[in-house]
Amino acid sequence: MASALDVYPTLYISGMLPGITELDLVHVLNEMQMETKVNFEQPSPALIFRYLADAERFFATINGSMFLGAKVLVTFKDPNMNFSTTSGAKPILCKHIPLGVTSLAFHDYVRPHGRIMSCKVMIDRSGLDAYALLQFENQEAAEQCLRAGNGASFMGATLVMSWQFPKNAPYQYPTRGPSFASTTSDSQSTYSPPAPAAAAGWGQPTPPASPSASSAAQPIKTPSRPNPNAAPWSPAVSPTLPSPAAPIKHAWELPATPPAAPLDTRNLYIKNLPDPCTNSDLFELFRRFGRIASARVMLDDRGISKGFGFVSFDSPEMAARAIAELNGKLPTPGASKPLVVNVAEPRGYRHSRLAAIHAK
Repeated sequence: MASALDVYPTLYISGMLPGITELDLVHVLNEMQMETKVNFEQPSPALIFRYLADAERFFATINGSMFLGAKVLVTFKDPNMNFSTTSGAKPILCKHIPLGVTSLAFHDYVRPHGRIMSCKVMIDRSGLDAYALLQFENQEAAEQCLRAGNGASFMGATLVMSWQFPKNAPYQYPTRGPSFASTTSDSQSTYSPPAPAAAAGWGQPTPPASPSASSAAQPIKTPSRPNPNAAPWSPAVSPTLPSPAAPIKHAWELPATPPAAPLDTRNLYIKNLPDPCTNSDLFELFRRFGRIASARVMLDDRGISKGFGFVSFDSPEMAARAIAELNGKLPTPGASKPLVVNVAEPRGYRHSRLAAIHAK
């Protein structure tokens, strides 16, 4: 008689902290609204999903990410479902995602275009904007998503999608997506992804499509030389926002301004950590106050702790209990300095707040 591991889609998860129990996994999977059975009898815990779509969503959003305080690796029991025969499509960078959108929610938004290897939504250093890194299995699906999603409306925000390329690279990946310079009504329409095609299973992964010979044979157009006698250019002052075609700076590159949103009181800043202190130590120190989304100790170039870190809880109430219990307390009996535990403030927040108060 076949076991559940042979009938239903199964994922193996490795790299979790030693203190994680079966109850912890069941609690998280219930919050993710996935019908799953947890099997701790395997060398690595096995997650047996009732539906293949849930197994795919879990793999794309959790594999290689922080999960219950540690970076984990997720693999399918069925080798045909893994991505061992392809390196995947070129990654896509998605900017201006509304705050509060989870990786699962954004995965469901772009999944109709094709099978997804990775979908991670993150918050930038300012804490006021979110972005996502997205990678499809098939290059054709990635190009379809870029054409349809770039400039589309998503939960009241206009998405900006482009190929991700290495930092300081002298080139960018080509794109056939719509340009923001267009002023037609099509670029302002709400994006509705196509309905997913019904399929019994994933089958063998498809390697990325290569460019056609006709497109590769086209000559390269070189720009004309600038006129040395032309008048010097100066940008026009406009009271409106910059054109979407202009390069968008990161939030931490802009001058400090009063924040558009209140502080996220779920995120804590912890100072005077004992030496040595690892991510696991920080997680264990705060886990009794509630479910932790992430715990990170900041390290210098030599990999040595800088003495401070950040912890993110699921709710402000959990973070408030941690502040009340640990702020001003010694982390260990032999510690020389008491902990400083406060709500984490984005870079420039305090300066902007003081400037706004004195300007009144």
